[in-house]
Amino acid sequence: MDGWHWPLLQTTMLDWPHGLSIAMTHSNPLVSLPLKLFSFMLPAGFSAILLWLAFCYLAQPVAAVFALRSAGETRLVPAIAIALFAVSMPTLLFRHAHGALSAHFLILVALGGYFWTTAGRRGGVALPLVLLPVSLLVHRYLAAMVLAVLLAAPTTLALHRDRRWRAAAVMVLASLAITSVLAASLGYGAVNPPGGFGEASMNLASPFQPMFSYFLGDGVRFADGTGHQIEGYQYLGLGLLILLTLAIVLRPRLAAIRQYAGIMLAGLALTALAVSNAVYFDHYRLGTLRHMPAFLNQLRSSGRLFWPVAYLLLVAGVVVVARLRPRPVAYATLLATALLQVADAANLRRDLSRDLVATWWRPRHRWSTRPCSSDCWRATVA
Repeated sequence: MDGWHWPLLQTTMLDWPHGLSIAMTHSNPLVSLPLKLFSFMLPAGFSAILLWLAFCYLAQPVAAVFALRSAGETRLVPAIAIALFAVSMPTLLFRHAHGALSAHFLILVALGGYFWTTAGRRGGVALPLVLLPVSLLVHRYLAAMVLAVLLAAPTTLALHRDRRWRAAAVMVLASLAITSVLAASLGYGAVNPPGGFGEASMNLASPFQPMFSYFLGDGVRFADGTGHQIEGYQYLGLGLLILLTLAIVLRPRLAAIRQYAGIMLAGLALTALAVSNAVYFDHYRLGTLRHMPAFLNQLRSSGRLFWPVAYLLLVAGVVVVARLRPRPVAYATLLATALLQVADAANLRRDLSRDLVATWWRPRHRWSTRPCSSDCWRATVA
């Protein structure tokens, strides 16, 4: 382990001898820095990845229920349903190899904060002051997603000519200022990732393609037009797809587009960034926009940015179906689709268990304390 120095996140153990900020890797400064204080008490090669993943999977259903209640649905059965959906989202289970990126609960908390703020409840406007800096310390991609959701609240209020938009905007801007100072002081910095924007994107077929599905996954080939779109794996799950279909067919709510205009715009922007400038459906290129801004290369794995949209769809689907009549049928539908989602994710849970046991519980390698050259650290950069 590297010694203490300033900036705190800079290390010469990677990209030796020049050094690199661990913020630009899949490290988790929120966990790494506190553990470093107690490194003298920990065994050699100690890793907190199992504890962190356990925390993420426990926080996921709690955050989902918070988002649902913030959206106005407070009954027990919908809460049970969304908790089951949340812990069975394919993108969450698929991402276990990148421990920091397993903190999807931060996205759900941000969505809850959006609904809380736009509904005029107390305390919602102050959430960004904590949530955005914490998200940055977990992973910069999560911070970008959380920021987009947080900006949606003042945007919605402003479009409705609600005077509260100013207070909400001030809090988001204050959180952005705090986060920027934190990033600069800790040593966050730009890198030139290999590949660039437009390669590790989301395929338009990905949300509907049942890759790794227990029921539909046999023989399904992955839709990848660039060779790197595995980063844009976005299958929504069979249960959620059925739930959304029922919500759209049985109770279409076009008025919600205006009511939640800010989050709709944020979702469109995140989807556009996830798809990137090279648009693919399956293996067919539909079009390419050239001369993109150079700073977008910092979002090389832009396919991940669809995650908030997926969770927004989850909350919306549960809310809409929960309010159908008769209520017993609505509740039965929620529980049935939630259990179907759980069963459909069986393959991903099996792979998760196998990988955790093989890689972390019974590691087959010794940790190296030797500096890593510029050739070996690039695999850790997103």
